[in-house]
Amino acid sequence: MRLLSFAAAIATALVLFAPHPAAAQPHRGPDTAAQRAAIARLAPLVGRWEGEANVTAPAPMLVHQTEEVETSLDGLLLVIKGVGHASAARSGAPVFRAMAVISYDTQRNVYEVRAYTHEGYATTATGEFLEDGRFRWGFAPGGPVQMRFTMQFDDASWSERGEISLDNGATWAPTVDLALSRAG
Repeated sequence: MRLLSFAAAIATALVLFAPHPAAAQPHRGPDTAAQRAAIARLAPLVGRWEGEANVTAPAPMLVHQTEEVETSLDGLLLVIKGVGHASAARSGAPVFRAMAVISYDTQRNVYEVRAYTHEGYATTATGEFLEDGRFRWGFAPGGPVQMRFTMQFDDASWSERGEISLDNGATWAPTVDLALSRAG
């Protein structure tokens, strides 16, 4: 009986502590090549941009916008910093300041957009390229109030429309139309 218990203990130990095929494989981190390739699709945005944002909501306003875009972490991130002024001279205190960091999640096959404003608001949104080549990012999908921004850009121009839906995405109303040209 004692021999059987010893044999059972050995067999149990072999099952519990033997290397499993999954454990024998080296740990694999994120696919950084795929992440860089996804961020590279947004590369035409890198640089300095100037133009106007026609804000329709929450209150109508013409904003003279400047955007600075750069990559970071060896091409894993795209960082966007925006500043808007009430005057065309872009002087005085800004009426708008925001920053966004875009990365790509290879496990979910989605762009992640983390956006922050000078008023202290922050959100994590998702983005994707549409079939027509435009890039759309938005937040609160599936909720009654949703926001989305659709961008079209090339090496010389960048346009973006912000929209809000108050009815689960059934209808959309514009909030901002941005028209920028490369400034440097």
